[in-house]
Amino acid sequence: MSTESPTLTRIAWLAGAVLAPLILAVLLRPVEEVIGVPTVTLILVVPVVVVAATGRWLPAVIAALAGTVAFDYLYIEPRGSLAITQARDAVATVVLLVVGLVVVQVSAWGRRHRDTADRTVSDVAVLRSMVELMAIGEDEDIVLITAAYWLRELLDLGDCRFERELTPRSPATLEPEGVVTMGELRWNTERLGLPGDAVDLLLRTAGEPFARFVMQPTSTTPVLPDRLFTAAALADLVATWIGLRPGNGTSTRDPSRKDS
Repeated sequence: MSTESPTLTRIAWLAGAVLAPLILAVLLRPVEEVIGVPTVTLILVVPVVVVAATGRWLPAVIAALAGTVAFDYLYIEPRGSLAITQARDAVATVVLLVVGLVVVQVSAWGRRHRDTADRTVSDVAVLRSMVELMAIGEDEDIVLITAAYWLRELLDLGDCRFERELTPRSPATLEPEGVVTMGELRWNTERLGLPGDAVDLLLRTAGEPFARFVMQPTSTTPVLPDRLFTAAALADLVATWIGLRPGNGTSTRDPSRKDS
């Protein structure tokens, strides 16, 4: 079964964003005298709202522009032209465009906050699952393998393994405050993803590292700061738990994982 090309999907949304306001504007012409031009302007915002609700920013902006052009061409004197001769008509056209763009911005803002809230709930569930494993006295290797699994899920890693040896160090490090550094350079993971072939996430006790998770990124997949912070918190949780175990967490087996 074939899957739809992402490029074709984008083109379809862009074409729809242009055509929907134009078609709607044409369909409203016969009832213009009944509903009035102000109502027409409100209705022309509807395609913008619909597209913006899907999270597609560029098509939503294009829908706002197409709706404004259609309104100018079909409803502003002289009709059939993009010329505007009256100041009040210019104001109406500008207001329509501004309202459309505001709808796009508000929708994007709301979607970002909703996505952040969803990630926060998910991250809390991850940390809680780790605490539950620790609370029931689960075997140390199981806890470490589970922690590595959640790190892969949180940061979209290709692989993640626990190591007690701190050398040779990976080129990059995920710091306790949730930022990635390469030497003195602070890496922008939102734009560039995690750097290099491996990133160290150190486990510390009394500020001194004693073990690490070695994380292998997948290409340049963007990683958001809140996910980095959750990963660092998970490492702190594991480090504290190991430090409280009898024998200070020395283990006879390296639980490097390779899940099936």
